[in-house]
Amino acid sequence: MLKLYSGPFGKSEVLHLLRRTMFGVSKADLHFFMSKTLSESLDILINTKPTTPNPPLRTYYNNTDPSKDTFDKINNNGTIETIVNWGETWVDKPVQTNFLASSNSARRLNLKQWWTGLQIHQDRSVYEK
Repeated sequence: MLKLYSGPFGKSEVLHLLRRTMFGVSKADLHFFMSKTLSESLDILINTKPTTPNPPLRTYYNNTDPSKDTFDKINNNGTIETIVNWGETWVDKPVQTNFLASSNSARRLNLKQWWTGLQIHQDRSVYEK
């Protein structure tokens, strides 16, 4: 059985706790948790349910001229159709076999950028870690 921690809970201990439970520590987070007890801090970090994030949006292209961008466009019997417009989510769109240019690697990179953004702008919670 683990013994309860009974040592000091000052700035260095708060920093250690936050570095172990979150992706980095902002000044605002440090000041917020410095005003809490260890028990209150743990309750906040463990019991805070983060807000559901918006899905990743299409922010990738293979040509800066939108009329020449071929990502997420298909040739449907001679008609070029856009499957995912700029700024729309692509997660609920089926992967097509007749894309003019494969956007799979761009979507993978877009997903990583989106996830990194969630980590940088995290809630005060251990959830992302």
